[in-house]
Amino acid sequence: CSPRREESHTEPFGVFLGLQTAKLWHEVEARYGRSVRTERPPELAANAEAVVTDDGTPVIRIRESVAPTEVRIAHELLHLLMVSEGFAYSIEPRFSSGSVTPENLALFRRTAEVVHNGVLHWMFYPKLRSMGMNPSEEFSGQLAEAFFVRATAVDRMTEQDLALNFFKALVEIDDPEIAERLAAHYVASGWQRPLDTGRAMAESVTN
Repeated sequence: CSPRREESHTEPFGVFLGLQTAKLWHEVEARYGRSVRTERPPELAANAEAVVTDDGTPVIRIRESVAPTEVRIAHELLHLLMVSEGFAYSIEPRFSSGSVTPENLALFRRTAEVVHNGVLHWMFYPKLRSMGMNPSEEFSGQLAEAFFVRATAVDRMTEQDLALNFFKALVEIDDPEIAERLAAHYVASGWQRPLDTGRAMAESVTN
């Protein structure tokens, strides 16, 4: 069956929007010349996503099992604004079919997703923070859970995962203490190479 659609524009997903977020909502609708459509699909690869349909309709989807919040809505609105300004929503590989294995394709897509989103988030997270929101709160909690609360989860991480997590921490989280604590944990665990890789990737974005 098709995802259940939410129709209220004053309180999308049942969430009351503050003045600045409501302004973002109307700005997106003005850019696209269409109302923002909201959906609550039962299955979604991420907790939330923003897409533009073939007919140019901007859509925000939040997985049915995930609580909608103003920061989540504002986050996806900013993704839609950046797409309207010409930024790519995602990066797809352009390899000849004979040179690609399923493993290489999965590796590329995972890396491209984290790096591409990391760059976009580094660009618009200051806007969310200026609106009094903490856009990196969820990821900060995930890091703490993975590395300091249930450290066994780290055992399943590849060197690539470790590098991407450190990169994401540096470009998305504005609390230097978290990055310092994570770096110390990497050094103590013998993960110097992914630490250096993640730091070099972040510096290529922020410097």
